[in-house]
Amino acid sequence: MSKQTLYYIPHTHWEGAVFFTREEYLQMGLSNILSALRLLEKYPDYKFTLDQVGYFKPFLERYPELAPEFRKFVKEGRLELVGGMDVMPDDVKPGGELFVRQIMYGKGYCREKLGIDIDVAWLLDTFGHHPQMPQLLKLGGFKSFWFCRGLAGDNTPSEFLWQGIDGSKIPSFWLPGFYGLFYGPPREQPRFDKFFEDRFHSLDAHTHSPERVGLAGVDVSEPEDYVTPLLRKFNEEPSAPFSIRYSVPTEFANLVAKRKEVPTIKGDFNPIFQGTYSSRIELKQATREIEQKLLTAEKLSAISNYLGIYTDNDMLWRAWEPVLFNQTHDLASGVMADHVYTDTVHSYEFSKRLANEMIADRWS
Repeated sequence: MSKQTLYYIPHTHWEGAVFFTREEYLQMGLSNILSALRLLEKYPDYKFTLDQVGYFKPFLERYPELAPEFRKFVKEGRLELVGGMDVMPDDVKPGGELFVRQIMYGKGYCREKLGIDIDVAWLLDTFGHHPQMPQLLKLGGFKSFWFCRGLAGDNTPSEFLWQGIDGSKIPSFWLPGFYGLFYGPPREQPRFDKFFEDRFHSLDAHTHSPERVGLAGVDVSEPEDYVTPLLRKFNEEPSAPFSIRYSVPTEFANLVAKRKEVPTIKGDFNPIFQGTYSSRIELKQATREIEQKLLTAEKLSAISNYLGIYTDNDMLWRAWEPVLFNQTHDLASGVMADHVYTDTVHSYEFSKRLANEMIADRWS
């Protein structure tokens, strides 16, 4: 039998806003992308995963001189962009229109600016998932769904097909050890080896395949520059119980797709964190109000364009984006710090003002 393999995925989960504002988290997180690029340049076998357009779009805008290098690693498949949305949204509390706009905005940016179509739905930290998701994700062009919350139980497989209420199925990857299971290993070789062995076997109850996946990254975490030499020594040891392979989500998803038998799971991966459904209810009400205003502006724009008076589509997306950003799992849930709440209200006011201006202009 061939040796078992850990598909090891370094990543960083960027927090849109919760304890700090959007701009404060960007100041903290953009340097992590710089570190990832340095490691990709230094180690030919290194790979890294980045989530959320709201994270890497500002990086490319603020570091245009690094855009060619960024694109090169993306093209090589060593830097994988996942999510395909503006942020990592809550998918229960916001309406379906907002979820569709997330996909349109995120995938649209990546196609136009980077020439790629993201097909990995990356909702690791989202607070539960509703059973319409398989259909929405499939229609949105996603080929796999990665998540942490909503399933429980030692007998639940980590890889399965999730069947939605309409019968749609999507390959799904549940991370029972959460998205930082392999993050922060010790720096001494014996302890490093034991760390990986213990965590590798913590997945025994959830998969019986010789290949399994493990993520290494936490909230706004810096890529670990000391791991590669230790990892190589682990693999060079003849008695190593398994091999560790740098990977990205698509690589592992393609591997699982070749398996003959993958179980199917139906159902609703909810409810959890139920208190978030009513927390800061005024933000949820503002979301609904502005969503309807922007839909009205879109409809009036369509009529105006039909009559030959063309409207600015970029202005619509400029108004949508703060609303999309505010559907990140923490903001939609209302669990942010008070000063972040104030910043969120200001961004809603901006979108509302643009929406009202567009509605007046289109009627005129």
